[in-house]
Amino acid sequence: MRDGAVWLAALVCAAGSTRALGQFQGFTPLKADALSLRQFQATCISGDGKTVAGYAFAPGDFSQFFPVRFQASGPQNLGLYSSETRARSYGVNANGTFVVGGGDSEGFWWVPPGPNVGSETAPLLDVNDDGSVFITSTTRYEGLDSPSPIPNLPGYTSLAASRLGASGNAIALTCHFFEPGSGYGYPFTPDVNIDQASRWTSNGGTEPLGFLPGGTNSFAVGISADGSVVVGRSEKLISPGNIEQRPFRWSGGGGMQEIPMISGAGGFGEAMDASADGSVIVGQSDGQAFMWDAVHGTRSIQQVLASHGHDTLGWTLVEATAISDDGTIVAGIGINPDLQTEGWVANLTDVCTPPGSVGEVSLGVVAVEGGAATGTDQNFGSVFTANDLTSSGVVAFDTSLANGVGACYAGVPGVLSLAAIANGSPFLAPSLLRLSGSGKAALRDSRFYSQPFPNPPLLKFVYFGGALGSLSVVAESGGVAPGTGGGTFDPQPDFSSSPFLNGVDSYGFQSRIAGGNTSVAAFATVGNVLSRVGVSLPPPATSLANPTMTALTDSGTVVRTGRVDLANGPKAILAGGPPPENSTMVAKVGDHVPGEANGVAFTDLRDVLAEGDEVMFAADYGGGGFGLFRGGPSAVSAVAKIGSTVDGLPGRVITAIETGRGMALMPDGSAVFVARVTDAISADVLTLVKSGGGERVSLMRSGETKLPGYDICRVVREFSIVAVDGGHVLLTASPTIAAESGMYVLSDAGLTLLAQVGQLVTLGEGEQGAITQINPPGGGAMARTGRDGRGTFLKDHGAVFAATVNAGISKRVLLRAAFYLPTTCPADLNSDGLVDDSDFSIFVVAYNMLDCADPLMPPACASDLNRDGVVEDADFSIFVVAYNELLCP
Repeated sequence: MRDGAVWLAALVCAAGSTRALGQFQGFTPLKADALSLRQFQATCISGDGKTVAGYAFAPGDFSQFFPVRFQASGPQNLGLYSSETRARSYGVNANGTFVVGGGDSEGFWWVPPGPNVGSETAPLLDVNDDGSVFITSTTRYEGLDSPSPIPNLPGYTSLAASRLGASGNAIALTCHFFEPGSGYGYPFTPDVNIDQASRWTSNGGTEPLGFLPGGTNSFAVGISADGSVVVGRSEKLISPGNIEQRPFRWSGGGGMQEIPMISGAGGFGEAMDASADGSVIVGQSDGQAFMWDAVHGTRSIQQVLASHGHDTLGWTLVEATAISDDGTIVAGIGINPDLQTEGWVANLTDVCTPPGSVGEVSLGVVAVEGGAATGTDQNFGSVFTANDLTSSGVVAFDTSLANGVGACYAGVPGVLSLAAIANGSPFLAPSLLRLSGSGKAALRDSRFYSQPFPNPPLLKFVYFGGALGSLSVVAESGGVAPGTGGGTFDPQPDFSSSPFLNGVDSYGFQSRIAGGNTSVAAFATVGNVLSRVGVSLPPPATSLANPTMTALTDSGTVVRTGRVDLANGPKAILAGGPPPENSTMVAKVGDHVPGEANGVAFTDLRDVLAEGDEVMFAADYGGGGFGLFRGGPSAVSAVAKIGSTVDGLPGRVITAIETGRGMALMPDGSAVFVARVTDAISADVLTLVKSGGGERVSLMRSGETKLPGYDICRVVREFSIVAVDGGHVLLTASPTIAAESGMYVLSDAGLTLLAQVGQLVTLGEGEQGAITQINPPGGGAMARTGRDGRGTFLKDHGAVFAATVNAGISKRVLLRAAFYLPTTCPADLNSDGLVDDSDFSIFVVAYNMLDCADPLMPPACASDLNRDGVVEDADFSIFVVAYNELLCP
């Protein structure tokens, strides 16, 4: 042995490290991503079932692997000792505090807190319960520097040990007999090779275990803790000339008994481990992980887990390599949803009840492919693009008609109004992009203008605004552009924007300018007067090059990005307004990063969104940093950075902020975004909220949060934020692959299922279709809120999105989901934490309609506070009490 003092210290450490550990729950993939390793392979489990050991590969290099220990708290790389270049863990003691293994030629042991210590032996294959006995393939060690060769069967030429019993006084091994043949000449005699499963005990020596009928080779793989049962595989004669490997269980009283394959399958089978008393056996049966006991026989572990309500969909559990002493915790290897081999662990005692969807949901069809297109003699085509949703549930969307003509609509399920059609008078390619609660609209038309040959036609925009049904031109090519020194509008796509319309009906846009004193300018209406939004830059800067308008908030703030002075100048973010106020500097590349040391500066700014007078943006900064920041012209502060800790998740730090999956800034100062963090089982993706007090809270975790709507506990694996409103988050989520995605609302009450793949939708009288694909609206980094002037897909108690259904033929549909959620403050109809005049305005609309069945009733009839189907005086009495209290409980 290498160092007696180290060995003694290891024993003391192992004996004293019996602190309580968390227990694995349900089915858990063992992902080593948090260690920058991949594809962990589980080889063994501790007797108490709380530690799984094995090895994981270096990224991109399957020739490099490291010993890893997994507990419910996470993975741990045990490292390599100085002369190792790679190593695997092979065995672990009863409480997981002593791990043994080896590299290509030498063994190691490890005890907390490490490091890994070389043994100067062949690789160590197993260790007994208290860490005092261990084995190589040919030698048993008891105490310090006490090698004892394991005796072979008489006449056999070599042996290979595999597993130790709990006390260290029983070993499962395979003895090998070899006799060379003639090799050539006549008569030819072949080599003789025989492997026989065997058992060694301290009081009985090595004994043969035999073969299954017709077999001449058998292999011992595992042994029960009490040493009374050995498991492995043996050849068996299936039919003349057909020999197959079958799993076996051997006991002193019963001899070698075949363990039946799953459902009588043929092929390869092997038993790999046994519970402490040998009553439960695990292994593989023709590529499926199995478990066996005398009561139930052979069962697929994957099917057992499914019957207990656990989600293994997307996985193929190939083999079970180890089982805890009590037979309840199993570890193994499978093929994960990415078609990679990976370790897993399962608690067979857990029974999971799928969560229910929170509240009430009604799914209505706004428009369906092939349905009659109101206001025309055509049917709808296959394109539905949702652009906005109001508090009253009115959807603004663009569509195609069956004849290919584009059109714009606004309305609710069953009641649609044609807002614009591309018939040339006056629209050529209209898009209804924004609809306010007061009925005002923002529409953009695209038109081609001829140019001298050989130049192609030039695409330009025309902006329309006003009430639906009486839209008028706000700006078009050749019109006078105010505040530009005599310039005219020339809105070409490369530097012109979609229109913005905020909650107080202020209209805004950015346009290229012909002539005058600027080439691009932003505009906003104040009191129906269109004015240019000015820019104030700190000296020596004089202008904003390549500008982009990104928001027009309800407070009138205009947010713009661009480059200071030159097209290749530093990026900058400006905010301010409404006119006559100018937009002023919030941040620019080169500014100091809040919370970082002097000299650390922003190197890139991106993904800018706004709420009220504040902006939030993502930024790269010196030293490879990345984070989210928020603020205004007076100050900027950090929301979260890579490396930030996550409150409520001890030991977790953010490793990535995934802006492409959505982010939003809330009126109460909270930021909602998606982050990837170091995690116990995987580098989970979390949704976090950064409140004004600085707390980071996990709202949902991939790999953990259970999705409603399934008959088993399927957990979310991928999700993205679509829209945010009040205390509600609209998101897409899928349990395994994107094709199984659904639309959900996340609130304080939990997850509410709006629609998912496989769900039936009523398309019309007597016609139904099953959803085959969810087509979430929007796109890009910013979650739509409506408060930045870009519209939203989630408002109060309604959400809008498109889907594809199968109704005999595939059809596209536009859906509006109305949801009613349980709440301690039901009169807070817009979910902003207050019962005030804005809620009263919503209530009055519903009160005047009375009947919740009215198609124009706001979604979910939330004003029906006593849920009796009508909005009447009884509801008003409830509302008044809450209105007088103002603040929600």
